[in-house]
Amino acid sequence: MSFLLDTCTLSDPTSLRPNAGVRDWYSRASEASSYVSVLSIGEIRKGLAKLGDAQRATRIATWLERDLIARFGPRILDVDREVATLWGTLCGQLLLRGRPQPVVDGLIAATALVHDLTLVTRNVSDFRDFDVKVINPWL
Repeated sequence: MSFLLDTCTLSDPTSLRPNAGVRDWYSRASEASSYVSVLSIGEIRKGLAKLGDAQRATRIATWLERDLIARFGPRILDVDREVATLWGTLCGQLLLRGRPQPVVDGLIAATALVHDLTLVTRNVSDFRDFDVKVINPWL
């Protein structure tokens, strides 16, 4: 099984109180079978831009560039035409049913579906309307 690590899963180890379930999941999962969406890099950068603690922001930015991006390199997935096409189709169908979705969540779900990945996230409800496999290591 291969995984797409949602932003919350990626950033949990850098939090002030990392979750024990996430730590256990990482210890059992194969990093070689884990992928990251380029959107998560953007979400982490967005969080850094609004973080009030400059020292912590510098530490996380260093982790992002020197550790996460360096480790995942070719396993960082872009939003390509196939992902964008599926996202548009899925979100359009959900809009017709009165279920609008946040753009980033929809693109992450489409990325997982296109690449046949299981999404690892705490935010299970954000992906409920998409037919995406989800694991919640926080439980």
